[in-house]
Amino acid sequence: CNLPKVNSDVINPLLEIETISRQYDKSTPNLAYFDHFLTAGALVNLRRFLLESTIWHDFSHIEGQLAAYLENGLANPLLLKIAYEIKNLLPKIFEDLPLTQVWAFKGLHGNQGIDLHADSGAVSLNFWVTPDAANLDPETGGIIIHEIPPPQNWRLDNFHKDKKLIEEYLHKTGGKTLSIPYRENRAVIFKSELFHQSDVVNFKSGYENHRINITMVFGYGDLI
Repeated sequence: CNLPKVNSDVINPLLEIETISRQYDKSTPNLAYFDHFLTAGALVNLRRFLLESTIWHDFSHIEGQLAAYLENGLANPLLLKIAYEIKNLLPKIFEDLPLTQVWAFKGLHGNQGIDLHADSGAVSLNFWVTPDAANLDPETGGIIIHEIPPPQNWRLDNFHKDKKLIEEYLHKTGGKTLSIPYRENRAVIFKSELFHQSDVVNFKSGYENHRINITMVFGYGDLI
């Protein structure tokens, strides 16, 4: 598959940038989500790249998911331009944080999401590219974010082993959660250290209906 073309701006110029920045700043924990993230052309080109390329090499990191990362084929001009533009559009959120990692996950089964975890970074940008028609339940399919932050000086180093520790901690603290339903071209920005997971997933079968999410991580965190 040819790399996505980048001939113009890739982030929707009609986004209400001040509203997004204010929502993130005033929420506790810091979080914002919004729709129509990418331009129509950028979304089509990115989705085509993710459907047609052979970059999906990680079959074992998370059961039921294929994964791709910057260092093994995911890096392309379009994704790098998204990172560049979002930093310029939302400087109060991303400041001078460098882009440190990008990954994409593709669900192999219509009911398989991603378990509880945290990202290794300062700020995470998550967005979805699969059409809404593939999602059989528009009230779910997105992301659940736990509002209670991890304790200071807590270290996590293994996705599968850490899950039990995280669950025990969240059970003790009784923290609230925020559920953000799935929408094509919806973006979610949050502190990378916040524990999060996929909401209940119920997507149609078929290759083009696989749920694909992309996460961009900026900066470095103390958690992992």
